[in-house]
Amino acid sequence: MPSLTTPESPFTPKVQAKLLASREKASRDFRSDVVTVPVEEMMTSILEASVNDDIYDPEGDPSVKALEARLVELTGMEAALWAVSGTQGNQICLRTHLTQPPHSVLLDHRAHVHCWESGALPVISQASVTTVHAENGVHLTLEDVKKNIIADGNIHFPPTRVVSLENTLSGTILPLADAQAISNYVRSFPVPEGQKPIAMHLDGARVFDGVIGEGVDLKAYAACFDTSSSARSPLLSGQSGSGKCWEEELDNRA
Repeated sequence: MPSLTTPESPFTPKVQAKLLASREKASRDFRSDVVTVPVEEMMTSILEASVNDDIYDPEGDPSVKALEARLVELTGMEAALWAVSGTQGNQICLRTHLTQPPHSVLLDHRAHVHCWESGALPVISQASVTTVHAENGVHLTLEDVKKNIIADGNIHFPPTRVVSLENTLSGTILPLADAQAISNYVRSFPVPEGQKPIAMHLDGARVFDGVIGEGVDLKAYAACFDTSSSARSPLLSGQSGSGKCWEEELDNRA
C-alpha cells in the first residue's frame, strides 16, 4: 500500500501535507482516545469506497452493507446499522425501545448517553433517567440495579423500560459476569401483560477494548443486550461513524 510520502501515493501534495501535519499533532495529543488520524490504508479505502444510495439503489451501498455484515458477524447479533456518530447511534437504539412515555432509563450517573449527548434522551425519546452511583465505586452491579429499577404500578414514577450499560466507562471494565447477572434479572423483571420486557442497551464505544482487556468473547458479551453500539474513532482511528447492532425485529423501526 503506498504511503503518504511515496510517489505512488494517491493523495495530492496539499492533502499529503495536511494528513502528515494532523498525524504529527495527534501523536502528541493525549486528551482522549478519539483524537485520532487514519493511516494511509484507511484513507485509500475511503477513496476506493463505493458511493451508492441506500434508498434509490436496490442493492444499497456495498461498502456500508459489508461493514454492517461484519458487525453482525463479530457480535453474533441479528442486524446492524451504520450511523454517522456514536451519539446518533445510541439515541437511535434507545428510541427503538422507548415507544410510549412515561418511561425511564436506568444508567450509571457518568454514562455518555446521559452526560455527553446534549440531553437527547428527554428530547428525542421523552424519557426520564434514573442515575445510579455504583456502590463499589467502579461499575454497576446487580444489587445497584435491583435497588434502583422502577416497576410499573405507581402513577407517580416513570417505569424503567431500558437499562443502559457502558463498557468501558471512564477507563474501567464492566465485567461479563456482572453484565450477565444484570441482563438475566432485567429481562425477567415482571412487566404488565402486553408490555415488552425491559430492554438492555450497551454503549459499547470501547467494547472491543473491554472484552480484550477482560479476555472474554465479544459474542458472549453482546448476548447480554438487545441493542449495542461501537464507535470507530477510539477503536480504529476513524474520523466518524458508529455501528449499531440489534435483534432483527428492531431493524426496520430504527
